[in-house]
Amino acid sequence: MPGRIEALWSKRAHRGPMDPQAEATLVPNQGMAGSVGRSKRRQVTILSREAWDAATSELGAAVDPAMRRANILVSGLDLYDTRGKVLRIGSCRLIIGGELTPCERMDEASLGLQAALTPRWRGGVFAQLEEGGVVRVGDAVEWEDASFSAAHVEDGERDGFLDQAQPDAPHAAPRAKFPATLHPPDPRPRMKITVETVVHAPIDAVWRAWTTPADIVQWNAASDDWHTTTATVDLRAGGEFSSRMEAKDGSVGFDFAGTYTKVEPHKLIESAFGDRTMQVEFETAADGVVVRETFDAETTHPEEMQRAGWQAILDNFKRHVEQGQ
Repeated sequence: MPGRIEALWSKRAHRGPMDPQAEATLVPNQGMAGSVGRSKRRQVTILSREAWDAATSELGAAVDPAMRRANILVSGLDLYDTRGKVLRIGSCRLIIGGELTPCERMDEASLGLQAALTPRWRGGVFAQLEEGGVVRVGDAVEWEDASFSAAHVEDGERDGFLDQAQPDAPHAAPRAKFPATLHPPDPRPRMKITVETVVHAPIDAVWRAWTTPADIVQWNAASDDWHTTTATVDLRAGGEFSSRMEAKDGSVGFDFAGTYTKVEPHKLIESAFGDRTMQVEFETAADGVVVRETFDAETTHPEEMQRAGWQAILDNFKRHVEQGQ
């Protein structure tokens, strides 16, 4: 049986109120007309009524689903693990792009809500519009049969960072593998990209800033409208690390996590995240420390876009360390 639209909301401004709508126009390759916060990938956001109710029931709280700040509330559909599926809403055709990860603003609505929305994509999904039209509360929604779309299931894609028109970032959450119905990932070796900088500070200060969570949250962003809210580091081979990156307006966020594979204090850190790897070298020079990052490129975005994103974060690191001297 098909599901149905339970509610529609448009966003009049960043951090502004969500305005309920009886009907809305979905514009192909753009999003909901009159709603801000859209991007090339995150054109429309969708929340499941059942998933929201499950999360709020765990907290024993009654929270208006408008607080999730999604565009469309649906019932009768499970949105979990639907990246690449095609959703039909009336005459509209939407491709699910990925999970809409809950941010810390959810805890402002009800303490613990961010964590309660984390399992099984309870926070909703974002989508791109292939075919548009007018949608109304009460309209039927349903999946197209065999509807995984290879064009929208991209290995290594990040929820959030590129939504803000930023280049690729190193701290990006690893994504799921291709569904079995699609072609497998390209088995050829990945291209590697290297960025570097010279930090005018002692190696002790450079190493400490790179490996200490309290420092990481101060420099780990490629632009002023993003930040890292939390970080954890278990600095040893086999130890795990993670960083939570979010847009400062609370609209989107994601986790980057991986495992250290080799650690040589003051010299080298190697790690793996998803099916990609990263190597960070620390080379003491006459005028400071050369920090050199080499990483496996992902296959979705141009090399120069990826290089620019990683370099921007590395430049932030340099400024953070030097300002502390």
